[in-house]
Amino acid sequence: MTTSSGDYEALMASAAEKIEAVRNMSGQLAELRGIGEAADGKVKVTVLPGGALERVDLEPRAMKLPSHELGEAIVEAARAASVDVTHKSSELMESVLPGVGSSFVDMTDPDAVASGKAASEETINSIIDSLRRGT
Repeated sequence: MTTSSGDYEALMASAAEKIEAVRNMSGQLAELRGIGEAADGKVKVTVLPGGALERVDLEPRAMKLPSHELGEAIVEAARAASVDVTHKSSELMESVLPGVGSSFVDMTDPDAVASGKAASEETINSIIDSLRRGT
């Protein structure tokens, strides 16, 4: 099987476009934030991609909650914020690398991670296949 010079150039141009799109995506991913609320909006949490807390905002009324309820509300808001940033990341990834974004959610869903069901071999193989196909 022979490949013409034009096919090779088109393949290289396509690869260069994908690489540039992934570079742009990584900058956009770093700027994403997830926001979650709990206790009827009295507790708001902002997280970075990966789930690290960036900010916790407590309305004055939140301070009147019993300490265990306030703690539970912070955890609930943080979990919601993590889900939010995961879905935003997935949408961005899907726009650049179709098939990867939905797999990303499967691997990083906080509930799946907590239950130990995240990052199945099938999901990882799906991502690798998608990258190999260039889709």
